[in-house]
Amino acid sequence: MTAWSKFLQSEAPLFAYQSDSGSQLFDLSQWGLIGVKGPDAAKFLQGQLSCDVLEINEANSSLGSHCTHQGKILSCFRLFKLEPDHYALALPVDILEDAATALAKYIVFSKADITRPDSDLICIGLTGSNASQLLKDHFGKCPSAPNAVDQIDQCYVIKISDKRFESWLPSTDAIAFWRKHAPLSDRPDNDKWTLDTIRDGIPEVHPQTRDMFIPQMLNLQAIGGVSFQKGCYTGQEIVARMEFRGKLKRPMYRVGFDLLETEELPEPGSPLFSGGKTQNVGNVVIAARAEPKRAEALVVLTRTAADEESASLDVENHKKLNILTLPYAINSVR
Repeated sequence: MTAWSKFLQSEAPLFAYQSDSGSQLFDLSQWGLIGVKGPDAAKFLQGQLSCDVLEINEANSSLGSHCTHQGKILSCFRLFKLEPDHYALALPVDILEDAATALAKYIVFSKADITRPDSDLICIGLTGSNASQLLKDHFGKCPSAPNAVDQIDQCYVIKISDKRFESWLPSTDAIAFWRKHAPLSDRPDNDKWTLDTIRDGIPEVHPQTRDMFIPQMLNLQAIGGVSFQKGCYTGQEIVARMEFRGKLKRPMYRVGFDLLETEELPEPGSPLFSGGKTQNVGNVVIAARAEPKRAEALVVLTRTAADEESASLDVENHKKLNILTLPYAINSVR
């Protein structure tokens, strides 16, 4: 058991997580880091990832994906820099080992190594109207634009979207941060963090959806996760062909649906149906509860089913999906 998990078990439950501070804290231990370090780290990653690695510096981050030669996503992540020649990919822990193994297959002839910087870096999420002020008070500064990164010693604060931040902190700093701010902040269930991720339209890839989608199916071209100017990378030919010659039939949508408190959320990869037919018209990407009897999800869905709002989680159409807005246009590219 890590120092962080011991701390949460022994001390954090004693805090009173109710306040009017306008901020919410999240323990994001379900996220981890893969590191790529060495003189060839940037060159290696540039030849593997869909985002433009050469545009990443100490002050910014980017969403991105690692694909097969067939253009199917093996992992989806946020890329940022820990130090010169050392990059970090932040992604769900449940896919971390597979993602690291997939990258390691190609790194043999590069002057770079796969590292595990997550061994002593804890991820804490922070949201709310007072989140930026809280970070300024604690660190002396706070990133102001989405995807921006502030490094304070060995702490990394990333702005995900409006009023939403992700902090990667050494365990001692994480414990000190939590001790100081948890009594002044709400601590909602982590479903709330996932719900905000859904409302931001940011996809995740989990073991169930590995090798299922191409980047455009997760709208990565619309949120800076794909570069069409950087040159070759694994899967680039398929991704570029879809962009310039193809027609994307199944983009990602945000949807809402009824869900009783006693019902389980649909798992990533769960099939979607339309019109009482058993033919699959899409798949769930991620889902979270929004209200006691309501949930939201990001889903990859045929345009026809989306336009007709005919999609459902079940063949009998008992769990109809309502199309909700995203903060960006699905067709926006380049």
